[in-house]
Amino acid sequence: MRGSVALFLSVSAGLWAQTSFDARLPEPAQSWRRVAALSPGDVISVVPKDGPVVEGRYQSISPESLMVESKLQIRSLPLDSIKQVSVRRKASRAKTAGIAAAVGFGVAFPIGAASAGYLSDQNNPSFSTRAGTGVGMGLFGAAIAGGVGALAGGSRLETVYHYR
Repeated sequence: MRGSVALFLSVSAGLWAQTSFDARLPEPAQSWRRVAALSPGDVISVVPKDGPVVEGRYQSISPESLMVESKLQIRSLPLDSIKQVSVRRKASRAKTAGIAAAVGFGVAFPIGAASAGYLSDQNNPSFSTRAGTGVGMGLFGAAIAGGVGALAGGSRLETVYHYR
């Protein structure tokens, strides 16, 4: 029994050491395939291993570097210095409008419920008066926020490369 426990512990330690060693190996070239599949002109965000984030438009990729157009100049970033590459994708306007409307309702409802006494000219309004005023203000807030959300649209960042 002791021999099998010792064997199990030594094999586990060996596997742990192997996986931690593999995590430090450089990424193979196949991991850049998703970056190479981007279209020139896509808006990307590049996080280097050290230094500031570079945002711009994707130009091209070579075996040694990534070309990014940033502030009317084309920058060449060495692949071995890049930690993460993300591309900005458009999101649904309807989803953005729905989320904004929910936030608008959530903000305006308690304001309406709290100010029901002033709006209905009552000293101690009933629960139904507070709820009705809260819903009315909530719908008003939802309409405004939903309209702004639909006009603004939405976008999201999709990570296409991450150094492990």
